[in-house]
Amino acid sequence: MTELYYSKNDKSTLFRLSSDTERLNKYYESIRSLDYKNLDNTTLSSLLKKFIRNLKSPIWPEEFLQPLVSCMDSQNKMSLITSIRSMINKLPPSNRTFLKKLVFLCNEVIHSKDSKMTAQSIAVCLAPGLMRKKDMTCTSIAAITPILNNALALIIENQSTFFGKVSPYTENFADIFGEYSNVFDAGASDETFEDLTLKVDPRILRGTVRKRKPTLSPNSATTLTIIQPIKRSNSADPLE
Repeated sequence: MTELYYSKNDKSTLFRLSSDTERLNKYYESIRSLDYKNLDNTTLSSLLKKFIRNLKSPIWPEEFLQPLVSCMDSQNKMSLITSIRSMINKLPPSNRTFLKKLVFLCNEVIHSKDSKMTAQSIAVCLAPGLMRKKDMTCTSIAAITPILNNALALIIENQSTFFGKVSPYTENFADIFGEYSNVFDAGASDETFEDLTLKVDPRILRGTVRKRKPTLSPNSATTLTIIQPIKRSNSADPLE
């Protein structure tokens, strides 16, 4: 991701276009030893998407998928922001840092010259890989995909609210990443995240969807961009 973030090449096609499948698979097989400086941005972003999709455990843990879907029903803007921020803060450190780097990269792409990507269009490309659950039916996937797209777009557009204003690309690399440094630049195999299973008290999970008082000051200068949640016609749990 660092190579993409600092790239001086055209970023307008990042995530929007995909690299040749055969060539991409060849690169992915040697992802640990690739010289990323010799790859174009389209190939790099395609490798990143493939890496995210192929992780055995998603960056957004399965245990937080239903709470995220549930809180997107909220009509209270501050309650929605607070609930999602609470979930992000409870993510395993490595997952949270990966998400932070990815969100900052997404905003770099959105605001790059001649960019044709928006937070929503990038979310459509990334949310299915970032936020998923095993053994879901096609019907369940179809029901929650628009909701998860909106949730990720909300996180991207309110980057500073969820992650602060300091870019992870300007902070001390070793302090942030430690032993998982290669993962965050798509330089490690799927097994790196195998042991990062989220273990959390179910009572905490239930608490993430309760209405809470906003933690932002009423006089805060922070501007929040809210994407309206999609209303569902029935109350059935789409994840079951």
